[in-house]
Amino acid sequence: MNDQHIQLNTFFRTGDIRKRTEQATIAISGLDTTRAARYLGLSKIGWCLAHHYDLHFGRQDASAPGLSAHLRCMSGYMYEDKMLQILERAGIAKPRPIVDGKTQEFFAEVTPPFSTAALPVRGHTDGETTREFGEQLIEITTAGADEFRSITRSTDPDVLMHAIRNKMLQIQAYLRWGKNESGKPYNHCLFVLVSRGEDHDPMRWWFYDVSKQEKLGDQVEYRLIKLVGAILKTERPACECVDKRHAAQSANIAARANATTGFDSASQPTPARVVQAVMSPRDDDYLAPRHSIGGTR
Repeated sequence: MNDQHIQLNTFFRTGDIRKRTEQATIAISGLDTTRAARYLGLSKIGWCLAHHYDLHFGRQDASAPGLSAHLRCMSGYMYEDKMLQILERAGIAKPRPIVDGKTQEFFAEVTPPFSTAALPVRGHTDGETTREFGEQLIEITTAGADEFRSITRSTDPDVLMHAIRNKMLQIQAYLRWGKNESGKPYNHCLFVLVSRGEDHDPMRWWFYDVSKQEKLGDQVEYRLIKLVGAILKTERPACECVDKRHAAQSANIAARANATTGFDSASQPTPARVVQAVMSPRDDDYLAPRHSIGGTR
């Protein structure tokens, strides 16, 4: 019996299996490291413009993403997909399009008017609400359990706005140029923040009703036009990073590229308090506490 037990334990080469599963994870994670060279994405428009420029021209110092980055990306997509399934089952979200027999990973593509074949600019929406809910935009993002609690329990609107600033700029871009299936412009976005959870609290979600804000949309368009112009002229914009390490790396790249700078980040307006947080009808312990951000109910 002991010999048989040993044989069973040594049948699989677990080290080889681990390596092959890690390789498979990297292949299917959805983390696309080449997208920035193909087109400018609206989803990260809040990032430093110099960072966008460097990614487009392949000037980043960072090495290829490790397994952890791929796992985080894959985990995020898994939670977002499950949240969309919940919204679809609840009759809140429209079913995602079926392409070649498979559910499309995004709902629709958003393209600003200044996108060109030479330098495409586009974004991909997560979903759209049903007619009952006005055929409005749906955007979902995930956060770790600690970050989720920090964001949803904060009573300071500026803290919340800072935490999700990039997502708000992305949403304003979609609201500015996106249209629903009926061909009408979006005016609102149901933004869903999903916690990736932990053992005792595996998944939570929180809803924001984000309205179209023209001034913030102007900021998004200004940033995009600046970035498009910089890339077409090959004139690297100034680094906007608060992170000193990233800023130092950015300065080194700029020096090596001998790029010119002409972007005044100080002239950029600060995002306004544009978010109003709303809760689902279930106001229980499963969902975060109710409070509003900016304006009145």
